[in-house]
Amino acid sequence: MDTILKQWGFVGLFLCNVLYQFTQNPTTNSTVTPTKHRQVGEQAYQLLEQGKIILYQKKVIQNKSMEVAISYYFSLNTESPILPLTLANLQYVFRDNPTYYNLLELRFAGREQDLIAYDTIKKMYKVNYWLATN
Repeated sequence: MDTILKQWGFVGLFLCNVLYQFTQNPTTNSTVTPTKHRQVGEQAYQLLEQGKIILYQKKVIQNKSMEVAISYYFSLNTESPILPLTLANLQYVFRDNPTYYNLLELRFAGREQDLIAYDTIKKMYKVNYWLATN
């Protein structure tokens, strides 16, 4: 059964292992666009894009500095494990697909920061674009 949560000024709704969060603007009391999250145990990962792979981000507070850092993750579907978004992890999950494996090596080797680059013209993350076109 779906669960509705209310805490810290937002309401969340779980559907198919994905948490949809609705935040409220305290000045206008209006609800803004929902943010999708995938909950794994105690961890919530914000869904960025669903394509050939599902891309997530997670905000992490640094220990001493209290600065917020963003880490990026991916999974093949909503039931598969969430892994850190690295070239090595992508090649591992596509190890049985030589086309994807080689494409990832050619396109992103030495440029892992491009894995999370967003193409504003195509309106999608580059890693999903390259995987979808091959």
